[in-house]
Amino acid sequence: MSIDFILLVIVKSIAFALLVRYWKTLPIAYKLVILPAALSLVVEVVGRYIALVLQQSNVWIFNIYALIQMLLLGTAGYLFADRKVLKQVILSLMITCTLFWIWYAVYIDIRTLFNWFFVTSSLAVVVTYILVIIDKALFRGQKIFTQPLFLISISYIIFSASVIPLFGVMNMLINTNMDVARSLFTINRVANILCFALITIAFYLYCKQEMRGYVRQ
Repeated sequence: MSIDFILLVIVKSIAFALLVRYWKTLPIAYKLVILPAALSLVVEVVGRYIALVLQQSNVWIFNIYALIQMLLLGTAGYLFADRKVLKQVILSLMITCTLFWIWYAVYIDIRTLFNWFFVTSSLAVVVTYILVIIDKALFRGQKIFTQPLFLISISYIIFSASVIPLFGVMNMLINTNMDVARSLFTINRVANILCFALITIAFYLYCKQEMRGYVRQ
């Protein structure tokens, strides 16, 4: 078992523990952005069990998780945004990505990795949280690195941005340049660890500020 996988499990476990600890006091949007940590932890473990113990393809579980993650993060972004036009953009992205996933499931095969869904949904998440940052975190006269919402947005932008090149060229690289493919996968894993580390910090800040009666966002 690799060190990066162990670190990823630790970081996601901490995020999940925070979710359980503060579930009752968290607004629904904050619950939605941390839920992928809990779900992905389950998916990682179950996926490895299916592949290593049952020796069966585990691709389908990651395809389903990708849709759920996009919907959770998209809905959270929709709730975070204040302006109606931004909400409409985010909702349109969610609907488009969902229809694309359904097309993949019907016309391709859920047991085949939905490469281009991962790319398009990750791009949608990047756009969503850039809009959230512009709408809520910037131009507020506050230190952005003390704003939980800014850290959450940056974390998902970084992680989703790393997914786009990984799945966009993965099939080609596997056949032509495995070294580059491995490098992209490593970058994605590091971005994943960084993503949930930032989210953990963001939730620590949120809970600390919430106890003081004022959350910077």
